[in-house]
Amino acid sequence: MAGYDAQGAELAAQYEGLQSDEVHGAFLDLLPPGLDRLALDIGAGSGRDAAWLKSRGFDVVAVEPSRAMRSAAAAYHAGKDIRWLEDHLPALTVTHRLGLSFDVILLSGVLMHLPPDERRRAFRKIVALLKPGGRLLITVRDGAGAPDRPMWPIPRGEMEAHAARTA
Repeated sequence: MAGYDAQGAELAAQYEGLQSDEVHGAFLDLLPPGLDRLALDIGAGSGRDAAWLKSRGFDVVAVEPSRAMRSAAAAYHAGKDIRWLEDHLPALTVTHRLGLSFDVILLSGVLMHLPPDERRRAFRKIVALLKPGGRLLITVRDGAGAPDRPMWPIPRGEMEAHAARTA
């Protein structure tokens, strides 16, 4: 978290410069319709995607472990009725204590920050938060991370393998 806390304002401004409809256009048809839908944005960063989900009619819980990023997100998206939580993968202890189940869980550019030996547990914890028939939407970034924001490769098929084990 050190890199995100140290550069929170700059990174948040960078993330806010991108449009969620463009970043997540492939997900639009996967968002469930209806009322009373609940979404969880894990690794919410600047809050851009949490606000996007809110604009699409979801009640949103946004989880962000970095204090600087959470602060920037709350400022960028003040008044949008998003519930901000400080919580951490792989356990998501605070999130699980809410006792909620989600129609959609979004992890945009998050899982590659977890070391490989923590991802299986994280996946189980995440899936346990989904409603039956809920949608888990994941994007990952490929390539090297900054020294203070390390990333590990996610081999093709790893997420599918985790899904098969938890089904």
